[in-house]
Amino acid sequence: MPKFCVLRVFIVPLVLGLGCGGETPSGEDSSVSTGTDDDVGDGDGDGDGDGDGSGDGDGDGEGSGDGDGDGDPLPGDWLIPAANRVGSKLEMYPLYPRPDDETSADAYHRHAHPELPYRVRVGIQGGEWPFFYELVEGPPGASFVASELNRTLDEEHGWIIHERTPGYGVLEWPSPEAGEHTVRVRVTDQAGASTELSWTLSTDPSAFVFVDAEAGDDDAAGSFDAPLRTFFSGLWRGDDEDDTYAGRIAVFRAGDYDIYAAEPNTSPILDGTTKPIALVGMPGEDVTFDLSQGHFRTGNGAEFDDYLVAGIDFVGSRSDLANNRLFNVIHRSERVTFWECSFDQSTIGTVGNDNTACIAFMSGGPYHENLAVLDSELRADVASQLVVTFDSRHVLLEGNRAIDVDLPSSNGAMFLHAKDDTNDVTVRDNLFVGKAATAAIAVSNQITLESAANQEVCWNRVVYEGDQNVDAAISINEASNSPDAANTYMYRNSVTSAHRGFRFGGYEEPTPTVFEGNAYYGGYEGVFGGNQTQTEIANVELTADDFDEQASLVGEARDDHAGLAGADIVAR
Repeated sequence: MPKFCVLRVFIVPLVLGLGCGGETPSGEDSSVSTGTDDDVGDGDGDGDGDGDGSGDGDGDGEGSGDGDGDGDPLPGDWLIPAANRVGSKLEMYPLYPRPDDETSADAYHRHAHPELPYRVRVGIQGGEWPFFYELVEGPPGASFVASELNRTLDEEHGWIIHERTPGYGVLEWPSPEAGEHTVRVRVTDQAGASTELSWTLSTDPSAFVFVDAEAGDDDAAGSFDAPLRTFFSGLWRGDDEDDTYAGRIAVFRAGDYDIYAAEPNTSPILDGTTKPIALVGMPGEDVTFDLSQGHFRTGNGAEFDDYLVAGIDFVGSRSDLANNRLFNVIHRSERVTFWECSFDQSTIGTVGNDNTACIAFMSGGPYHENLAVLDSELRADVASQLVVTFDSRHVLLEGNRAIDVDLPSSNGAMFLHAKDDTNDVTVRDNLFVGKAATAAIAVSNQITLESAANQEVCWNRVVYEGDQNVDAAISINEASNSPDAANTYMYRNSVTSAHRGFRFGGYEEPTPTVFEGNAYYGGYEGVFGGNQTQTEIANVELTADDFDEQASLVGEARDDHAGLAGADIVAR
């Protein structure tokens, strides 16, 4: 599949931005590695687990056409009627990109290359979604691929259907030219609140290093015209301490790359001060990293800050580790983004009892901050959760998908897991179809530090088959041996489960989760646990036949509830 454009049946987006203020726009505008640290964990052993006709013809470059290629405007408005909304729960927080005074001058979003389309996925945690993205200031020719969701008219009902479209929230500059620019992006939510993201951008080929598995040479300069060939010998120089390409943005051309540091079964240490600060697949090309001889990890003294991993398919995993974590972040990190990555053909490790995951932000805090996993995918032969977070603050898990997965039993048998001490987290607009041993989405709130607060799980679609009746498709406050998180919300999710739909755990002094506007079915029971409170925005319990294969409402259930309950975005 093309990079930087993850598709779903109901569509997926990616882009980044920061800022504040603004008027609501109308809908008419728009050390060498030994590998010995790979399975260092928390020690708890708890076993718990484009070119789509998007132009609107107004010359603003923001893209609000109807998608049929004729440039006609979209029907209706990007704003959803009040009757079809649930209101804002958490304040908008501009998570990616962050301002210049916080970020490394080497960060991906601050550099363009004349031979490489510049693309940034803006990430907003909190706010009342869906959003409207606009470029307020930037280089000529830059624009959002899609500034708003696609909209179509349901003629039978007279409804406006809002659906995710490729490039939603993605800022693109197709042909960067020389110069320095200020970029300013404004994002507005359904309540009229807005936030701005601002950063500087320079076109600088020296900020990049290129690798080409087919046409490269490890003795070459690493430029666009003279790329390296391999990861381990060319880019890494067979040494975690070699700093030849420190702070560079590493761009990989189409092909397969074996990943290890010094020799097979050594895992590279990620550190933007001695190694590249970004690993990026060339947009539009298929780039595959084979992790069967090496994962990625942080090391003592390493800085995994301002890091981007994007547009890469990761396959395989090592066979000699107890717990496989493909990206094992065991030291405090800040401003880390994974975007349009996929994972497949992995195993849980030889034991699989300590937070196996594709991406693991482990308990090295407090706190990891400003983490985003966006528009990424678990494929059919993957073995463990996409991401697990410990000791984290400001986390966005959005636009991810897993279809027809069957995760083997381990304490990483989930899709998305905000675990211990994860604060200020938004889990939004994700799709899971398949089987797992614990949950699809979990916010466990196993508190080991001070407390946790400000969590929302919203607009997700889940078709779930568990291994036992205690499983639930979506679970919160499962860790009953520590206090619940404060200010938590579960809203506008569509869930159909062979076992339980939702699980609301609780401490001896429970703090209820606000539960509203969800559509669900549970073959064993729809809702387990009373640690929740409902509002005038009703939840609806339905039957399995009321959902399609990706948890969209169908038939009479759609007639009655679309736009009012569940994840379908309908203006009716």
